[in-house]
Amino acid sequence: ATYNSTDWRNILRSYDKAAKEADLNPYILIAQMAKETDWGRSWWSQRPRRNAAGIGVTGETTKEEPADESAWAEDTDNNIWKKGYSFKSWEIAARAHVGHMIAYLYKDNELNDVQKALVAGDPRARFIPVDKRGSVLILNDLDGKWAVPGRGYGNSIATLANALRK
Repeated sequence: ATYNSTDWRNILRSYDKAAKEADLNPYILIAQMAKETDWGRSWWSQRPRRNAAGIGVTGETTKEEPADESAWAEDTDNNIWKKGYSFKSWEIAARAHVGHMIAYLYKDNELNDVQKALVAGDPRARFIPVDKRGSVLILNDLDGKWAVPGRGYGNSIATLANALRK
């Protein structure tokens, strides 16, 4: 990975701030970020993409430049485009990640103004079906929603979050 200790402090501060604004446990979100990015080593987590949560990442690729580049990133090493979102800063990335989680935790009519703003900062939130909004009551409910098929996904985040707290 290309991140040094100063970068990690800034990343963790961004997560702590966004999670606290949303009234969520930052350890859960940081654990999920660590899982999704292989501890910051994944291609998607590197600059300039900074996608900490796999937002919009499907594994889809194309050699043709997409008409709408907002949901794609160019992999110049392999001369292909990869489906997924990029974020200009870690603060924006952390806020989008938190917003995406909120969209699963609460129905739209349950959101306060801060949470609404965080959800609005997630480019994928509008694609989460209404019947999935507010459907995550425990981390295991993320299985098959955030990660597909995702067997054990929520439990692995809980395990990692508990380890980070120690």
